[in-house]
Parts: sequence; structure tokens; C-alpha cells
Amino acid sequence: MGSWRGRLRIGAAVATVVAGLALVDVAWPSDLAGSSTSGATSSGTQATASTGTGGSGSSGSTVTAQAEATASADPTIRLTVTPSYLGLTSLVNVAAVDLTDGDAIVAGESLFDTASIVKVDILAALLWQNDGVLTSSQRSLARSMITESDNSAAVTLFAAVGGRTGLTEANTAFGLTETTVGSSGYWGLTQTTVSDQIALLRQVFTDDSVLSASSRAYVQDLMEDVIDEQRWGVTTAADDEDEAYVKNGWLARSTTGLWDVNSIGSVEADGHTYLVAALSKGSTSLSGGVDLVEEAVDAAVAALDP
Repeated sequence: MGSWRGRLRIGAAVATVVAGLALVDVAWPSDLAGSSTSGATSSGTQATASTGTGGSGSSGSTVTAQAEATASADPTIRLTVTPSYLGLTSLVNVAAVDLTDGDAIVAGESLFDTASIVKVDILAALLWQNDGVLTSSQRSLARSMITESDNSAAVTLFAAVGGRTGLTEANTAFGLTETTVGSSGYWGLTQTTVSDQIALLRQVFTDDSVLSASSRAYVQDLMEDVIDEQRWGVTTAADDEDEAYVKNGWLARSTTGLWDVNSIGSVEADGHTYLVAALSKGSTSLSGGVDLVEEAVDAAVAALDP
């Protein structure tokens, strides 16, 4: 699960973190944590970090982040760290939000190819554009696109949303500020960050969404029905992998032969509900990429485990 271990003392609004590397920042975009449109960083809450002078490579160094909050202020903890802080390489970024108590972590803000995780975005855009009303043909294609990762279905539905222009418009509505839709019909080469993927997941899994309740439930049902062969990635952190919501993406780049491997979704673990996104590149095999992503998912969820 990586080298990170955290202890959150929510009542005192204090997080004490023991790790091998220093904390880079203590901050979290307001659209990624909390459940209200006003944002989780309520007035009076300021997070600060002290790393000491021991150096980032010293084993067992302690980093303390304390929220300077009033009794009525939001006591949740939001951490922004480097991937190495979680014992990960720069080839993978991960973000997780605990919807139960609002705690959140993001490790890395690099751009990655989406590969097939963009199919959730395509379906969400189609539902948003059509007020949740799809034709029977579109619903059949959507099922194949999400549960089996069917590329032909994705091509048809990507065209239905208006291609790059239509998906970009939807992403603006969804609050995705760092995502660039792939050009020339190459939807799988859309570039995104883990933070934007969490923002997309919030559209699918929370009430703070421009999608209707029925549209959200529809996407959730399909992500829960993903076929067994593709139920890896974020499912590794779930108490019951069969009940996890997941969409994965994998792509061997023709220019390098190296793999992009990604996973997004929602899981239940130890009584908490998590949104998780892990993006990776540069693996020499699909299986190696899956291992890298699952290590990142485990590390992020462990970091938020109360």
C-alpha cells in the first residue's frame, strides 16, 4: 500500500502524518472536497505545514498539518503531496476524496492520456445534453461502452455529443478545467489530471452535479456492471470488489510501446465512501500498469483511512 500512513484527529482538526518525504503543500481545490457548492474550505479554516529541517529524504520524518479553525469551521483535512510522498513514482498520480467526512488527498497534477476512462465523460456529456433522455440505441451503445469498454460504441457516442467541441462544452459545465479533449477524433488521447477526474466523479456520484438524479444513477449502474475482466484498479480498495463502481482505461502507445493505464470510480471501505482516480503512463506491460495503479489506489485510500 506504499509507505504513507496518516492519522486524522478530526475533532481537533489536526492531521499528524508520518512519512519518508516532506509535505509539499496543504491545500485542496474547493470543488474536489466537501459536498456543498459553497466549497469545503469554509471561512476560518487555514491549513499550514511544518516540515522541519531534516530534509525530504530522511526516513521516519514527521510532518504535521494543523487546521487553524474555529469550533464551527470545517474540520476536514485536504492534502496535496508529490507521488513520492506516498511511495510512488512520477509515472502515476492519484487522488481520493472521502465523501463520508470530506477528507481528501491529491498526489500529482501531471497530464495523462485518458484512454478509455473518457467513456464516462462521454456518457455524462450525452446525458447532460439531452436532459437524461437517451434513445434505445444510445442506451445499448452506452452499456457496451461502459461495461465492456467497446470502442466502436464510443466512436458513435462521441460523435453524438458533438465530438471535441461538444465534449469540451460539457466539461466546462462539469468543472473540468485541466482536461483537453483529443483532436481529430482521438478521444482516447484526451489529456486530463487526477483532480479533473475527481471533479467528473463528483458529477456522477454526488448531488453537487449538473446531472439529474436519474442520470447519475444510470451511469452508476453501468459502472457497477463492468465485466469481471475489467474490474481492477480502484476496486482493490473496496471491501467488496463486486459492489465497486469502476471504469478503467488502457492503451499501448504506438510511438513508444509503453502503456497508459488508468482507473476511476467509487468504492466502499470500512464504512466510508471514496471517489478515487489513478492515472499512469510508461509501463512496459499492461499488468505492470495495473499493479502500479492499484498500488497508488491503496496508498491514497490508506492515507485517508480514519
